[in-house]
Amino acid sequence: MFPTNVQFSFHEGLPEGLTFHFDAGIFHDPKHLILQSPEGWYTFYIRSDRFVEGIVHFNVQEQEAKSPFRSPFGSFLFSDFISQSTLHEFIGFCESRLKDKSVNVIHLKHQPELYAPEKNLDAEIALQAAGYKIQSAETSAIIPVTGKSFESGLHRSEKKRLRKCREAELKFEVLPSGQLQKIYTFLEACRAEKGYAVSMSFAEIEKLANAFPERVLLTAVSDKNQLAAANISIRVYENVLYNFYHDHSPDYDHVSPVVLLNEGLYQVCQQQKITLLDLGTSNPDGALSESLLNFKLHLGARPSRKLTFTKKIA
Repeated sequence: MFPTNVQFSFHEGLPEGLTFHFDAGIFHDPKHLILQSPEGWYTFYIRSDRFVEGIVHFNVQEQEAKSPFRSPFGSFLFSDFISQSTLHEFIGFCESRLKDKSVNVIHLKHQPELYAPEKNLDAEIALQAAGYKIQSAETSAIIPVTGKSFESGLHRSEKKRLRKCREAELKFEVLPSGQLQKIYTFLEACRAEKGYAVSMSFAEIEKLANAFPERVLLTAVSDKNQLAAANISIRVYENVLYNFYHDHSPDYDHVSPVVLLNEGLYQVCQQQKITLLDLGTSNPDGALSESLLNFKLHLGARPSRKLTFTKKIA
Protein backbone atom coordinates (compact mmCIF):
# COMPACT_ATOMS: atom_id res chain seq x y z
CA MET A 1 0.00 0.00 0.00
CA PHE A 2 1.20 3.50 -0.81
CA PRO A 3 2.37 5.55 2.22
CA THR A 4 -0.46 7.78 3.45
CA ASN A 5 1.79 10.82 3.89
CA VAL A 6 2.68 11.03 0.18
CA GLN A 7 1.01 13.90 -1.61
CA PHE A 8 -0.26 13.71 -5.18
CA SER A 9 -0.19 16.76 -7.45
CA PHE A 10 -1.75 17.34 -10.87
CA HIS A 11 0.14 18.84 -13.80
CA GLU A 12 -0.22 19.79 -17.46
CA GLY A 13 2.52 18.98 -19.98
CA LEU A 14 4.75 16.01 -20.70
CA PRO A 15 6.49 14.71 -17.57
CA GLU A 16 10.24 15.23 -17.83
CA GLY A 17 12.85 13.29 -15.88
CA LEU A 18 10.29 11.28 -13.91
CA THR A 19 9.90 7.53 -13.51
CA PHE A 20 6.57 5.90 -14.30
CA HIS A 21 5.04 3.72 -11.57
CA PHE A 22 3.16 1.73 -14.24
CA ASP A 23 3.64 0.42 -17.77
CA ALA A 24 2.52 3.27 -20.05
CA GLY A 25 2.69 1.06 -23.14
CA ILE A 26 2.99 2.16 -26.75
CA PHE A 27 -0.17 4.23 -27.27
CA HIS A 28 0.73 6.70 -24.50
CA ASP A 29 4.29 7.13 -25.77
CA PRO A 30 4.95 10.67 -27.11
CA LYS A 31 6.45 9.12 -30.26
CA HIS A 32 3.15 7.37 -30.96
CA LEU A 33 1.12 10.49 -30.25
CA ILE A 34 2.98 12.28 -33.04
CA LEU A 35 2.25 9.38 -35.40
CA GLN A 36 -1.46 9.85 -34.70
CA SER A 37 -1.35 13.62 -35.23
CA PRO A 38 1.57 16.07 -35.38
CA GLU A 39 -0.32 18.70 -33.37
CA GLY A 40 -3.21 19.38 -31.02
CA TRP A 41 -1.98 17.33 -28.04
CA TYR A 42 -2.43 18.18 -24.35
CA THR A 43 -1.08 15.93 -21.62
CA PHE A 44 -2.07 15.83 -17.95
CA TYR A 45 -0.45 13.70 -15.27
CA ILE A 46 -0.47 12.82 -11.58
CA ARG A 47 2.83 13.10 -9.75
CA SER A 48 4.17 11.87 -6.43
CA ASP A 49 7.69 13.07 -5.68
CA ARG A 50 9.78 11.79 -8.64
CA PHE A 51 7.14 9.40 -9.97
CA VAL A 52 4.32 9.60 -12.50
CA GLU A 53 1.27 7.88 -11.00
CA GLY A 54 -1.26 8.61 -13.75
CA ILE A 55 -1.46 10.12 -17.22
CA VAL A 56 -3.85 10.98 -20.05
CA HIS A 57 -3.30 12.56 -23.47
CA PHE A 58 -5.98 14.46 -25.38
CA ASN A 59 -6.00 15.60 -28.98
CA VAL A 60 -8.08 18.76 -29.34
CA GLN A 61 -9.73 19.76 -32.60
CA GLU A 62 -12.86 21.85 -33.19
CA GLN A 63 -13.76 22.04 -29.48
CA GLU A 64 -13.60 18.25 -29.04
CA ALA A 65 -10.99 16.45 -26.94
CA LYS A 66 -10.31 12.85 -27.91
CA SER A 67 -8.21 10.23 -26.17
CA PRO A 68 -6.98 8.57 -28.29
CA PHE A 69 -7.07 10.35 -31.64
CA ARG A 70 -6.40 7.39 -33.96
CA SER A 71 -4.90 4.53 -31.92
CA PRO A 72 -6.98 1.57 -30.65
CA PHE A 73 -7.32 3.06 -27.16
CA GLY A 74 -6.17 5.90 -24.91
CA SER A 75 -7.97 7.33 -21.87
CA PHE A 76 -6.56 7.33 -18.32
CA LEU A 77 -3.69 5.14 -17.17
CA PHE A 78 -2.68 5.09 -13.52
CA SER A 79 -0.72 3.13 -10.94
CA ASP A 80 -2.04 0.80 -8.25
CA PHE A 81 -1.55 3.63 -5.75
CA ILE A 82 -4.26 5.88 -7.21
CA SER A 83 -7.66 5.58 -5.52
CA GLN A 84 -11.02 6.21 -7.14
CA SER A 85 -11.31 9.50 -5.23
CA THR A 86 -7.91 10.75 -6.45
CA LEU A 87 -8.78 9.71 -9.98
CA HIS A 88 -12.10 11.55 -9.68
CA GLU A 89 -10.23 14.71 -8.66
CA PHE A 90 -7.82 14.29 -11.54
CA ILE A 91 -10.71 13.94 -14.01
CA GLY A 92 -12.05 17.27 -12.71
CA PHE A 93 -8.62 18.87 -13.09
CA CYS A 94 -8.40 17.71 -16.72
CA GLU A 95 -11.90 18.97 -17.49
CA SER A 96 -11.09 22.38 -16.03
CA ARG A 97 -7.95 22.73 -18.14
CA LEU A 98 -9.76 21.54 -21.27
CA LYS A 99 -12.55 24.08 -20.70
CA ASP A 100 -9.85 26.76 -20.69
CA LYS A 101 -8.96 25.55 -24.21
CA SER A 102 -12.60 25.98 -25.36
CA VAL A 103 -13.31 22.24 -25.33
CA ASN A 104 -16.97 21.36 -24.88
CA VAL A 105 -17.03 17.59 -25.53
CA ILE A 106 -14.67 14.86 -24.28
CA HIS A 107 -14.37 11.36 -25.77
CA LEU A 108 -12.42 8.58 -24.02
CA LYS A 109 -11.82 5.11 -25.47
CA HIS A 110 -10.67 2.62 -22.84
CA GLN A 111 -8.43 -0.36 -23.26
CA PRO A 112 -10.22 -3.75 -23.02
CA GLU A 113 -11.32 -4.41 -19.46
CA LEU A 114 -9.43 -7.70 -19.24
CA TYR A 115 -6.08 -5.91 -19.56
CA ALA A 116 -6.35 -4.71 -15.93
CA PRO A 117 -9.79 -5.64 -14.52
CA GLU A 118 -9.58 -3.88 -11.15
CA LYS A 119 -8.08 -0.63 -12.44
CA ASN A 120 -10.42 -0.49 -15.42
CA LEU A 121 -13.38 -0.92 -13.06
CA ASP A 122 -12.04 1.91 -10.87
CA ALA A 123 -11.77 4.14 -13.95
CA GLU A 124 -15.29 3.28 -15.12
CA ILE A 125 -16.77 4.03 -11.68
CA ALA A 126 -14.87 7.32 -11.40
CA LEU A 127 -15.89 8.42 -14.90
CA GLN A 128 -19.55 7.59 -14.40
CA ALA A 129 -19.51 9.39 -11.05
CA ALA A 130 -18.13 12.41 -12.92
CA GLY A 131 -21.04 12.35 -15.37
CA TYR A 132 -19.55 10.43 -18.30
CA LYS A 133 -21.87 8.22 -20.36
CA ILE A 134 -21.02 5.05 -22.25
CA GLN A 135 -21.15 6.01 -25.92
CA SER A 136 -20.31 2.56 -27.29
CA ALA A 137 -19.27 -0.87 -26.08
CA GLU A 138 -17.15 -3.02 -28.40
CA THR A 139 -16.29 -6.62 -27.65
CA SER A 140 -12.64 -7.66 -27.68
CA ALA A 141 -11.50 -11.27 -27.54
CA ILE A 142 -8.39 -12.04 -25.50
CA ILE A 143 -6.57 -15.32 -24.96
CA PRO A 144 -4.99 -15.69 -21.50
CA VAL A 145 -1.52 -17.16 -22.04
CA THR A 146 -0.67 -19.88 -19.52
CA GLY A 147 1.76 -22.77 -19.28
CA LYS A 148 -0.78 -24.99 -21.04
CA SER A 149 -0.64 -25.66 -24.76
CA PHE A 150 -2.66 -23.55 -27.19
CA GLU A 151 -4.42 -26.67 -28.42
CA SER A 152 -5.73 -27.48 -24.94
CA GLY A 153 -7.95 -24.36 -25.05
CA LEU A 154 -9.38 -24.96 -28.52
CA HIS A 155 -12.93 -25.93 -29.38
CA ARG A 156 -13.07 -29.35 -31.07
CA SER A 157 -13.79 -27.73 -34.47
CA GLU A 158 -10.60 -25.66 -34.24
CA LYS A 159 -8.58 -28.67 -33.10
CA LYS A 160 -9.69 -30.35 -36.33
CA ARG A 161 -8.56 -27.33 -38.36
CA LEU A 162 -5.20 -27.26 -36.55
CA ARG A 163 -4.68 -30.93 -37.46
CA LYS A 164 -5.45 -30.10 -41.11
CA CYS A 165 -2.74 -27.42 -41.06
CA ARG A 166 -0.24 -29.93 -39.72
CA GLU A 167 -1.26 -32.58 -42.22
CA ALA A 168 -0.75 -30.03 -45.00
CA GLU A 169 2.74 -29.37 -43.52
CA LEU A 170 2.13 -25.64 -43.17
CA LYS A 171 4.80 -23.87 -41.11
CA PHE A 172 4.61 -20.94 -38.70
CA GLU A 173 7.54 -18.52 -38.68
CA VAL A 174 8.61 -15.22 -37.18
CA LEU A 175 9.84 -12.92 -39.95
CA PRO A 176 12.50 -10.17 -39.90
CA SER A 177 11.39 -6.54 -40.03
CA GLY A 178 12.65 -6.26 -43.59
CA GLN A 179 9.65 -8.36 -44.67
CA LEU A 180 7.14 -5.67 -43.62
CA GLN A 181 6.20 -4.56 -47.15
CA LYS A 182 5.75 -8.17 -48.31
CA ILE A 183 3.46 -8.95 -45.36
CA TYR A 184 1.49 -5.71 -45.70
CA THR A 185 0.96 -6.26 -49.45
CA PHE A 186 -0.24 -9.81 -48.78
CA LEU A 187 -2.69 -8.69 -46.07
CA GLU A 188 -3.96 -5.81 -48.20
CA ALA A 189 -4.67 -8.21 -51.09
CA CYS A 190 -6.47 -10.68 -48.79
CA ARG A 191 -8.65 -7.91 -47.39
CA ALA A 192 -9.41 -6.50 -50.86
CA GLU A 193 -10.56 -9.92 -52.07
CA LYS A 194 -13.03 -10.04 -49.18
CA GLY A 195 -14.24 -6.48 -49.85
CA TYR A 196 -12.46 -4.85 -46.89
CA ALA A 197 -9.81 -2.15 -46.70
CA VAL A 198 -6.89 -1.93 -44.27
CA SER A 199 -7.17 0.94 -41.79
CA MET A 200 -3.57 2.15 -42.16
CA SER A 201 -1.50 2.81 -45.26
CA PHE A 202 1.86 1.11 -45.72
CA ALA A 203 3.61 4.44 -45.07
CA GLU A 204 1.83 4.70 -41.71
CA ILE A 205 2.66 1.13 -40.73
CA GLU A 206 6.27 1.65 -41.80
CA LYS A 207 6.55 4.77 -39.60
CA LEU A 208 5.17 2.78 -36.67
CA ALA A 209 7.65 -0.06 -37.23
CA ASN A 210 10.56 2.39 -37.56
CA ALA A 211 9.57 4.23 -34.37
CA PHE A 212 9.00 1.04 -32.35
CA PRO A 213 11.04 -1.77 -33.95
CA GLU A 214 11.05 -3.76 -30.71
CA ARG A 215 7.23 -3.68 -30.46
CA VAL A 216 6.17 -4.70 -33.99
CA LEU A 217 6.15 -8.44 -34.71
CA LEU A 218 5.76 -10.01 -38.16
CA THR A 219 4.63 -13.62 -38.41
CA ALA A 220 3.38 -15.89 -41.18
CA VAL A 221 2.17 -19.37 -42.03
CA SER A 222 3.85 -20.65 -45.16
CA ASP A 223 3.20 -23.50 -47.58
CA LYS A 224 6.75 -24.13 -48.73
CA ASN A 225 7.63 -20.74 -50.33
CA GLN A 226 4.07 -19.42 -50.52
CA LEU A 227 2.28 -17.35 -47.89
CA ALA A 228 -0.91 -18.93 -46.61
CA ALA A 229 -1.54 -16.46 -43.76
CA ALA A 230 0.25 -13.54 -42.16
CA ASN A 231 0.06 -11.21 -39.22
CA ILE A 232 1.31 -7.87 -37.93
CA SER A 233 1.21 -7.77 -34.12
CA ILE A 234 2.01 -4.97 -31.70
CA ARG A 235 3.30 -5.42 -28.16
CA VAL A 236 1.11 -2.73 -26.63
CA TYR A 237 2.30 -3.44 -23.07
CA GLU A 238 5.01 -5.73 -21.72
CA ASN A 239 2.32 -8.30 -20.95
CA VAL A 240 -0.01 -7.78 -23.95
CA LEU A 241 0.48 -8.74 -27.60
CA TYR A 242 -2.17 -7.23 -29.87
CA ASN A 243 -2.97 -9.17 -33.05
CA PHE A 244 -3.34 -6.00 -35.12
CA TYR A 245 -3.75 -7.28 -38.69
CA HIS A 246 -4.12 -10.88 -39.77
CA ASP A 247 -5.62 -12.65 -42.76
CA HIS A 248 -5.19 -15.66 -45.00
CA SER A 249 -5.31 -16.36 -48.71
CA PRO A 250 -8.69 -17.69 -49.92
CA ASP A 251 -6.71 -20.52 -51.56
CA TYR A 252 -6.32 -21.94 -48.05
CA ASP A 253 -9.90 -21.63 -46.82
CA HIS A 254 -10.07 -25.42 -46.57
CA VAL A 255 -7.35 -25.59 -43.89
CA SER A 256 -7.90 -22.33 -41.92
CA PRO A 257 -4.21 -21.39 -41.50
CA VAL A 258 -5.18 -18.58 -39.08
CA VAL A 259 -5.58 -21.25 -36.38
CA LEU A 260 -1.94 -22.31 -36.84
CA LEU A 261 -0.95 -18.62 -36.99
CA ASN A 262 -2.53 -17.99 -33.59
CA GLU A 263 -0.92 -21.08 -32.13
CA GLY A 264 2.44 -19.64 -33.18
CA LEU A 265 1.61 -16.26 -31.64
CA TYR A 266 0.54 -17.97 -28.43
CA GLN A 267 3.88 -19.81 -28.27
CA VAL A 268 5.76 -16.54 -28.89
CA CYS A 269 3.84 -15.10 -25.93
CA GLN A 270 4.85 -18.05 -23.77
CA GLN A 271 8.50 -17.61 -24.72
CA GLN A 272 8.47 -13.85 -24.04
CA LYS A 273 6.39 -14.02 -20.83
CA ILE A 274 3.44 -12.18 -22.40
CA THR A 275 0.28 -13.08 -20.51
CA LEU A 276 -2.47 -11.80 -22.86
CA LEU A 277 -2.93 -12.32 -26.61
CA ASP A 278 -5.50 -9.76 -27.82
CA LEU A 279 -7.32 -10.87 -30.99
CA GLY A 280 -8.98 -7.47 -31.39
CA THR A 281 -12.63 -6.43 -31.44
CA SER A 282 -15.48 -8.18 -33.24
CA ASN A 283 -17.34 -5.04 -34.31
CA PRO A 284 -16.22 -4.54 -37.93
CA ASP A 285 -19.08 -2.17 -38.88
CA GLY A 286 -19.92 -0.87 -35.43
CA ALA A 287 -22.21 -3.83 -34.69
CA LEU A 288 -21.15 -7.08 -33.05
CA SER A 289 -20.35 -9.89 -35.50
CA GLU A 290 -21.37 -12.99 -33.56
CA SER A 291 -19.74 -15.33 -36.06
CA LEU A 292 -16.40 -13.50 -35.77
CA LEU A 293 -16.60 -13.42 -31.97
CA ASN A 294 -17.51 -17.12 -31.80
CA PHE A 295 -14.52 -18.01 -33.96
CA LYS A 296 -12.23 -16.16 -31.56
CA LEU A 297 -13.89 -17.76 -28.53
CA HIS A 298 -13.35 -21.16 -30.16
CA LEU A 299 -9.63 -20.27 -30.23
CA GLY A 300 -9.70 -20.08 -26.43
CA ALA A 301 -10.34 -16.33 -26.12
CA ARG A 302 -12.43 -14.63 -23.45
CA PRO A 303 -14.77 -11.74 -24.33
CA SER A 304 -13.84 -8.34 -22.87
CA ARG A 305 -15.71 -5.05 -23.11
CA LYS A 306 -13.94 -2.08 -24.65
CA LEU A 307 -15.86 1.05 -23.66
CA THR A 308 -15.96 4.54 -25.12
CA PHE A 309 -17.13 7.31 -22.77
CA THR A 310 -18.30 10.80 -23.66
CA LYS A 311 -19.28 13.94 -21.74
CA LYS A 312 -20.34 17.47 -22.64
CA ILE A 313 -18.50 19.90 -20.38
CA ALA A 314 -19.92 23.16 -21.71
